[in-house]
Amino acid sequence: MKTHIFIATTQGLVAVQNITPIDDEDISSVVSVNGTSTTANISGSYHNFVKKGVGIIHQMFGACSYRVDISARIDQGNSWQVAMYLAHLAQSKGLLGNGDVTQGDTVICATGEVNTSNLQVLAVSEVALKFKLAQTQLDQWTRLGAKVHFLVPQANQSEVKKNHYCLLINDLEQAAAVLPDITQNQPSPRVKTKKLVSANSRYIIVSSMIMLMLIIFFGLYSFTSTESSTHQSVAENSNISTVAPVQKTHLV
Repeated sequence: MKTHIFIATTQGLVAVQNITPIDDEDISSVVSVNGTSTTANISGSYHNFVKKGVGIIHQMFGACSYRVDISARIDQGNSWQVAMYLAHLAQSKGLLGNGDVTQGDTVICATGEVNTSNLQVLAVSEVALKFKLAQTQLDQWTRLGAKVHFLVPQANQSEVKKNHYCLLINDLEQAAAVLPDITQNQPSPRVKTKKLVSANSRYIIVSSMIMLMLIIFFGLYSFTSTESSTHQSVAENSNISTVAPVQKTHLV
């Protein structure tokens, strides 16, 4: 199952298709359109969003530069930042899809600017329009069997009507919580510990029983040997005491 990240724009939804770490200080981070050499106008802003000191991506995810492929051009603004952060997070967990949604996948559409000092999500413009343009596609994905979310800054709450897609977020921690929990299908460490303890307990019990049986066996053997020796000694003493005394013969 994959998690697909879409940037909500005033032209419709734009998928984050792929993220490739470049990790070369001499190469700037870049946003490419559909995997081609055509770059989006937000490439410069994205580079700053990655750059340590003013941005957050390098510090959070390791590489000093990246190439991101998106499905359509984005020419201006910073409302792509929440979605781009989520795409990096999903990629770091091995969850990031390419925008081709299938049954059982998770879809997260987002709009919002990030305060890179305190990681708060800032208000953006045209939220109602962005949701309106996305709604038909959201409905289609839901019918397909995908789990669909549309993240909106808390500060823009008044601009969207209450619905089952929209989630209000104040910061990146709340945004990150929307990603699927990759540990939910893995055995709990506590369960493993219980199994280990149970196995050790069985081993201790079996060992103790074997030791007890050996002790009883050797105890009985020693007791039997002692009794046998005692009976033999008594018998010997009895034989000695019953021997008739030799009569002396006197010569006349």
